[in-house]
Amino acid sequence: MNSTTLGASTNSTTPASLPVGNLVMCIFSINFLFGLPIHSYIIWLIITRTGSGVASEFFILNLSVSEIGYCLGSLFFVLMNWISVLAPLAMFMQGLGMTGRPLFQCLMCVERYLAVVHPVTFLKYKPLRYRVICCTVAWIIILGSCVVFLITLMLNNINANTWFFLMQFFVFLSIQLFCLVAVLRALKQSGPGEGRREREEENHTKRTAFYLILITTVSMVIAYVPIMISGVFIILMNQYNVTFWAPGVGKTESSVHEDLKMSNMQIYVCREPDAVGIFIEGIPVLTDLGNLARACCLLLGMKYALNLQYPPQLCKTFEVFQRLFVGLDTLSPKPSSRFMTLKNKLLS
Repeated sequence: MNSTTLGASTNSTTPASLPVGNLVMCIFSINFLFGLPIHSYIIWLIITRTGSGVASEFFILNLSVSEIGYCLGSLFFVLMNWISVLAPLAMFMQGLGMTGRPLFQCLMCVERYLAVVHPVTFLKYKPLRYRVICCTVAWIIILGSCVVFLITLMLNNINANTWFFLMQFFVFLSIQLFCLVAVLRALKQSGPGEGRREREEENHTKRTAFYLILITTVSMVIAYVPIMISGVFIILMNQYNVTFWAPGVGKTESSVHEDLKMSNMQIYVCREPDAVGIFIEGIPVLTDLGNLARACCLLLGMKYALNLQYPPQLCKTFEVFQRLFVGLDTLSPKPSSRFMTLKNKLLS
């Protein structure tokens, strides 16, 4: 919904102007209040460790940084109820949780897989510089994902957002399951000529890697499978709950009516449920119009029937729509100079 231009009304909502539901606000608030101090403490522990603490836990360090960014994004989602300019930033940072978290978890699993199944390769790429290269590439992917989330949510294209999330989830989950099975197979095998004590020590290391990959995979499944099922339902049934997939991008018709009580003349379009209507002087004079084109034509008819004046900030827009596109009163009263300039450019 847009309160300044007629053409922008074709979108159901402008995300920057939409509040987040109470339940979603509660979830985001909990995520911020608990997630921010916990991950900050994890970063502090990794940095203050002596020896090679940062090198050995570099992926976890980046994961915690990504989680802190996502916690701040949760805060922005809550604050955008009162500070609407934070909405694009909140949508941008949603990619940190949707891509950053599973990507760094996937890198942790691959690292453990190499340490158990390909120890020579792991020792070759163990130095910190290789982890820095991997994390640099990962952050480039994450920032690209954030841009995709921002564009798809700002355009209210939930289907594209859903496809993007599902594809990356399947990729990350497949890699983690492969690492899990490979480490499990390695755990059941023992090298030739190994003594019992050496075998027990090696199996302990393998079990530690296996449990880490298992816990990471299970946590990822618990966190993302419900969203994945919802995404499949969206694609198959072409139905979605906007507030679930894009908090702050959905709005019910009743809440739209509340927001437009002070509006002078407005066409609104909302998705929950699909509804199109006309507001004049803060009153919903026509509702359930079916589509935007019918609403525009009926608004012109009401303008003539009730002898209404167009809002000053929209008079040029309505003049173009009325005279150029609909063909009403093309010469009387005298057209404005801006209208004639536009008409001559379009018809030349």
